[in-house]
Amino acid sequence: MDDSWAIAWLIQHPEVDVKLILTATHDTPARTKIVAKYLTLVGRTDIPIGQGFHQDNATGNATGALFGWAADFDMSTYQGTFHEDGIQALIDAVHRWNGITILEIAPAPNLQIALKKDPSIASKAHIKSMGGSIRIGYNGKPPASPEYNIHDDIPAAMAMYEAAWPIQAAPLDTTVQSTISGTSYQVIRDSPSIYSKTLLECYRWWWDHCSWRYGNPESASTILFDLVAAYTVITDEGLLVTDLNIKVNDQGMTEISSQGRLVREGMQWRSDGLNLWTTAVVKILGK
Repeated sequence: MDDSWAIAWLIQHPEVDVKLILTATHDTPARTKIVAKYLTLVGRTDIPIGQGFHQDNATGNATGALFGWAADFDMSTYQGTFHEDGIQALIDAVHRWNGITILEIAPAPNLQIALKKDPSIASKAHIKSMGGSIRIGYNGKPPASPEYNIHDDIPAAMAMYEAAWPIQAAPLDTTVQSTISGTSYQVIRDSPSIYSKTLLECYRWWWDHCSWRYGNPESASTILFDLVAAYTVITDEGLLVTDLNIKVNDQGMTEISSQGRLVREGMQWRSDGLNLWTTAVVKILGK
């Protein structure tokens, strides 16, 4: 659900020009429908969609609880550009816009395949990612946890981290704290914007159909892991970012290692950091 929040925020941000949304992880045809339906409802079919690698022939519930919200969407009706080979569309975008930022907020098989097809993209793009766990785990305390985006496809994560492009990561150390509640959340919930109204429609569907739900559509967001990574596309304000040598090990952990590569890790929020991030989110989603 947090990836939906990241998309809704980024496509409205005046400092971001979204060139492509590439779906990722398991049942990518179903995930593509979710993106296409959202963009159609908010009137942003100017944004191209690419379908990513379809893993394991997975279907239906491999997309999570939001699958049903878009199950009846007919991709032939999408008025924008749709790339069935989304990985090639990614490669083409990197070559067209040298220096482009790739926001990686899912497991990385698309990047692994893209690098295999065209290793030169690593010299022409920057990675901002939600991924990994350095010292803090999912419970907000030490020790680190196997974080989903890394652990779901360990070889793909290794390929992403071993490539030459610069990487900045938002690990669980900061993202696990990122929720919005109280008055700030109410501003988003009650926004008249079609972007936020449609986002809340998605959130309520997810809440009603998810067996492991958290948050509450009427009072608080989910944990917005991906929206922290999206924030770093714009700014690091409020974050303590540390350069660390990081290696993805065979257990899918992002460990500090002398054999690792340099990664800029958002290790903790400064004293006013979460408030700055919340304000930035509400400024866009609450208008």
